[in-house]
Amino acid sequence: MRQDYPEPSMMNALTLAFLALQKKLSQLPNLETRRFMLGKIFCHLSSTFPLFDAKDYTLWFGERLRLFLSSLDAQNLGFIPSDTSCNSLAAMVGTFTDHHVNNTFENPGDIASFIKRVLRFQLQNSGSACSQGISTDREWLIAFFGPFSASCSYSDFAELKSNFRGEDSLDLFSASSLAQLSTRSRVLYSRQALARVYEAIQEKEDPLQYLAAYLDEFNNIALKNPGLLSNPRVQYAMLLHVAEIIFDRIDSISSEDTAAWFQKLHLLLPGINGTILELLPRSMPCPYYQIVVKALNEVYAKLSTKTRQEVYGFQKAYLEAQFADSGLACDGGTTGIRSWLRDNLGDFCTMAKLSELQAFYPRLDGIKNPPWLSPMQAADLTLAGPMCNSTLSSMAVGLMKNFENYQDLHDYLSRLQSVWCQGSGAVAGASSCNGISPLSSLTSEIRQELFINVLSFLKKQGTSMDMSQWADVAQFLSSGSLPALNMSSHTQASPNGTCEIFQATTGEIIAPHLNSTQWQKELLEVFGICHLASQQSKPTAVSHISGSTKFHLPGNTNGSPQTHSPRTAATHELEGTTTPHDPGHVTTPHHLSRATAHSPESTTTPTRGSATTSAITHPTFFSYYVLLPWALTNIFI
Repeated sequence: MRQDYPEPSMMNALTLAFLALQKKLSQLPNLETRRFMLGKIFCHLSSTFPLFDAKDYTLWFGERLRLFLSSLDAQNLGFIPSDTSCNSLAAMVGTFTDHHVNNTFENPGDIASFIKRVLRFQLQNSGSACSQGISTDREWLIAFFGPFSASCSYSDFAELKSNFRGEDSLDLFSASSLAQLSTRSRVLYSRQALARVYEAIQEKEDPLQYLAAYLDEFNNIALKNPGLLSNPRVQYAMLLHVAEIIFDRIDSISSEDTAAWFQKLHLLLPGINGTILELLPRSMPCPYYQIVVKALNEVYAKLSTKTRQEVYGFQKAYLEAQFADSGLACDGGTTGIRSWLRDNLGDFCTMAKLSELQAFYPRLDGIKNPPWLSPMQAADLTLAGPMCNSTLSSMAVGLMKNFENYQDLHDYLSRLQSVWCQGSGAVAGASSCNGISPLSSLTSEIRQELFINVLSFLKKQGTSMDMSQWADVAQFLSSGSLPALNMSSHTQASPNGTCEIFQATTGEIIAPHLNSTQWQKELLEVFGICHLASQQSKPTAVSHISGSTKFHLPGNTNGSPQTHSPRTAATHELEGTTTPHDPGHVTTPHHLSRATAHSPESTTTPTRGSATTSAITHPTFFSYYVLLPWALTNIFI
């Protein structure tokens, strides 16, 4: 934007001009003086310009105005009539070209617009934009545009000169014009023509800056014309030429610039292959390599299997070299196995064998040596599996069988949920989970295996869990984390409703699976263990009246407790059975006092003549003889 300065006086301007002539300067250094003098002179000559011929323009622009010529603008040139002859225009452009050798014009776009205005007038009135007697496109551009052809578009030239092609004038084009030319079929589908385009780019004073502008314009055109790059050979040819210019310079520019370059190459990257990948420097740092992986991963779906193998071959070679040099394969900045796989291999991990992955990332050996992997690492592997292969996820899910306590299960489930849901610590509730669960990318078989392993853990360790822990697990199972199990529609678990959620899921999750009887058995058994844990945490769950122990069991809708007569401790410990005449009459093993002691809410006071009250810790007994009859009565009828 032009800044306003106090207008110099004519005397001061003439004095400065005289001094510049004495010093043999090619232009007056003070731009405001140049602008002032041009404004005064052009205003004075406005009535004379229509009478000028080519010699007059040469005299004025080549000699008399040369000290001020760099500041020519649209206002000055507006005094020159549109019906200026072709010879006069050529004379002006010639003086501008000579001046441009040692000086820079402030407003090259204004001069280019003036030239186009005169040529359009000639085209409209004579049928030719001063192209008579011109044999080549290059000759026409030099004569009538000079250095200002770089301020015009290819479409400008094609509009003014109907048979314009421009292949002989590539060095005269702006980056935008060259990109427009590149989209013409005669260039785009010709290896020789494309090669000449990129040779012209490399000959520029700043080839990288010019190439960046060229790609910006080319991408804009390609996005508006999706079919332009539908031919893989075109993508390959263009990408190869660009790679030859920039790939060997990647490790000498910033990582931000590297990311910007690969963003510009997004539309061309489907043309990648092993030949082009070989142009990338193996000496580039890991952050640069990971930028390349990210860019290639974005076009993974568009690559053939052969190309994916070639990309993985490049990744493997790079990571092996990194590991050999430093003992690390780009694991700095990664936050676990899943993060490492995503940053260093992406979806191309599907091409890898487990033994190859273990070569760059030895911690993956923990799959075969479970103590080497924490539950959170096992969760990372579970989610990393879809990026690589289902075997990896299956092996990771299998590590759940080695969990020894609730904390292990909690860490595993929390890690799975944290990728999808907000929050940390306890397993997040379904209300904080958005989008598609990452577990949805697992195969249905693996999701089923994960669920079975959760149930197995609950059967094995459920008696040592309190209700808040049960609620955590129930929330995970009911939050939609396992989409194939159709559990997302259930309400969130709470300490008061946890067991009911296990019961509510029974009817839904057994349907999609073949062995529904086995599912029913597993769920009913877990429901029984959960129910007992719930009863242990409530002071009202067990009461002693006149020497009888009363249990409030599900399905006893009249609110009346079911009772049994007191027995000796030995009888309770040895038998653990129900009386034949009363299905609800339950005897209890002697472990209750120990289990109940873990619950601060649970207190029992033995009554006179009663055995010590204890929890039922035999889930199979409780499921088949207590809950199964109740379930058959209340669930399936």
